[in-house]
Amino acid sequence: LRADIGNTQGTKDFIEKAWSIFGRIDILVNNAGIAYSTEFLNISFEQWRQVLSINLDGVMLLSQLVARRMIDEGIKGKIINVSSINGFQVEKRHTDYNVSKAGLDMLTKSMAVELGPYGINVNSISPDVVNTDIIPEGFWDKEGAAFIEKTPLGRKAEVEDIVGPAIFLASDDSRYMQGQILVLDGGMSITQL
Repeated sequence: LRADIGNTQGTKDFIEKAWSIFGRIDILVNNAGIAYSTEFLNISFEQWRQVLSINLDGVMLLSQLVARRMIDEGIKGKIINVSSINGFQVEKRHTDYNVSKAGLDMLTKSMAVELGPYGINVNSISPDVVNTDIIPEGFWDKEGAAFIEKTPLGRKAEVEDIVGPAIFLASDDSRYMQGQILVLDGGMSITQL
């Protein structure tokens, strides 16, 4: 199923359709996101709203819709937000993205406090740059090479590096983990940038 989580009605329709097909939702992974490389003084208000709308507003709406249904049906579910180390570490030319991910980290903690009594676990994964199809061509030769150099593990993050922790958060093995931000950055955030 596909949805534009920047569209409120489309998001509601998406959840209703998913629920009707599967009969329930036990696990929600909020992974949609966008980022631009724009200096602060050049960020248009339209870009600012688009980034926050998708990276933060969409997560809030999807989570709220799913959590309400989980609570109504007595489902002890999992909500996993995919944030970024940009939520606690500033990257130049990414003010809108940084703010959206910092907001997502606080949203994760706030949801964890309020949804915990219903048996809904809410946690977050915060990777650095992950090697996916959306990475611009040549990134790893230039800007990305600096990331790798600053990473104690000395390599870029691959999708497979994120999958295991996501499965852990979705499993019963993480049943006592709540409101945590699991950093997956090869150790980069413990070094000085």
